[in-house]
Amino acid sequence: VWAPDCAGELAANLSAVMPVLDTLLDCDNPQQAVATMHKCLCQAVDVSMPWAQGFGLAHGKLTPLDRSAQVDWYTPELARLRNRMGQLRMTHGAQADVYKEACRVYKSRCRLARKEAHVRHITTLRHTLRADAKGFWRQYLATKQWRGANSNLPGVDSWREYGQRLYAAPPDLPVPEGLTAPVEGVDPARAQELLESSCTAAEMDAVLSHLKQGKAADVYGLRAEHIKLLCADVRTPGGMAVREYALSKHLAHIFNLCMENGSCPEQLCLGRVTPIHKSGDQQVHDNYRCITIEALLAKVFAIVLQRRAAAYLEQQHLRAVEQCGFRRQR
Repeated sequence: VWAPDCAGELAANLSAVMPVLDTLLDCDNPQQAVATMHKCLCQAVDVSMPWAQGFGLAHGKLTPLDRSAQVDWYTPELARLRNRMGQLRMTHGAQADVYKEACRVYKSRCRLARKEAHVRHITTLRHTLRADAKGFWRQYLATKQWRGANSNLPGVDSWREYGQRLYAAPPDLPVPEGLTAPVEGVDPARAQELLESSCTAAEMDAVLSHLKQGKAADVYGLRAEHIKLLCADVRTPGGMAVREYALSKHLAHIFNLCMENGSCPEQLCLGRVTPIHKSGDQQVHDNYRCITIEALLAKVFAIVLQRRAAAYLEQQHLRAVEQCGFRRQR
């Protein structure tokens, strides 16, 4: 959930850059269109929340280091309620209605106290980061977890070399026989037409409506909330409520340019790779599981292509009956 003060300011800044975003609708270069989209979104985000980038504070969430901080939320009133609850248990028993009601009141008061303490802690973090940024970094980031002080772990240079070896172009291998043969029941022209048909604003509205929020920011510091914030609920002629997003037509134009040119801009091919150790020697790269956070626009583009391919496979009954994973209503 976005903090109300941040969401309102960000929505105002996004509305201010909409005239610049509208200029990309006349652009024929996909790289230039993507660069304009990133520039406008990042400018609106940086102006609204320059202090919240990478910390999750704009969502009212605590970072792992923040959670380790001791928050004083257990008040004397809660202690009195707990003592009262113990007395009722000894007097009336654990099955008595009066004891159950006391338990319910105590638990609800604890949840409310934790929530209020959480809000106070977030407010303190925001004030500290705005007023004394250096002090904030010294207090919350001067640890091994953030500095990577463990010298036994692989460094950035070693990970770069490992990635270059892993994704190096493989040698030319002969194509197995039958792999290039046409699949029975598949119309190549129909499949190509379905995948390469123009994106529409309605299709982008459907994709954005199912885009999950509360996820990590991409390499540009953008989140799903940034492109879903400006929206409006409208009524179709049939009376059905539909949510329309202000950036749907801009995203559809960018993706249409990518499909017309048959290439994806380099800005959409960047990602943040985080290695997570599984087991074994920590100096061996193969003992890590790498998770990549791709660019937000690339994620939306991939969802568009995946929905089209999945719809075609389901319509043509080309998937095995036994396959249940990654299929709807299975």
